[in-house]
Amino acid sequence: MSATSRLALALVALLPLVAAAQSRTLVLRSDRVDAIRERGFLSCGVWPEVRGFAIVDGNGEYRGFDTDLCRAVAVAILGPQARVTFVDTRTVEQFLASPDIDLVSRRLTWSITREGRSGLRFGPVTFYDGQGFMVPARLGITRVAQLSGRRVCVESGSPSEFNLGPVFREKKLALEQVLLEPGADIGAAFTRGRCQAYTADVTMLASILTA
Repeated sequence: MSATSRLALALVALLPLVAAAQSRTLVLRSDRVDAIRERGFLSCGVWPEVRGFAIVDGNGEYRGFDTDLCRAVAVAILGPQARVTFVDTRTVEQFLASPDIDLVSRRLTWSITREGRSGLRFGPVTFYDGQGFMVPARLGITRVAQLSGRRVCVESGSPSEFNLGPVFREKKLALEQVLLEPGADIGAAFTRGRCQAYTADVTMLASILTA
């Protein structure tokens, strides 16, 4: 790996031992690792808005699966006393534009488009997820077919948006798609009547419901 090659851990099979072993094999020959060792800490991008994966607790500490992976990689490079600096990284574009971020550990779907065109290098798969729908209980919706003709919100430019159209076409359902900007207030979108359903990764939906 060259000095400019950086890693994004695709959090999409829970294989921590394999992840650690493969990451160590990759990084030991990297100029990036030399820079990390000289600096004395790992700079890791996370998105601290998904419970169970990355949040900032009441004491200002980063907690969750994503952040623990950052710490594991730091230990592999720097040893038991490794330090990690966490950087809030909402988008792939932000990561690619920030040369000081060594890697990103977050729920990021591994796709040919993301890796092939951007030069992003994905690490080993660490978690499998799936796409689902969240709807208000008062609507009594229990099947996708009942969403035909209803306002379905989805994050603009996300894999969830890419998947939504084909699913509705396959099932011959009428799709009324509403695009939301990344980071939009989902609760407010429901309250104001903009959304009758919201689709995203199931882990993301669970995080919203438990917030």
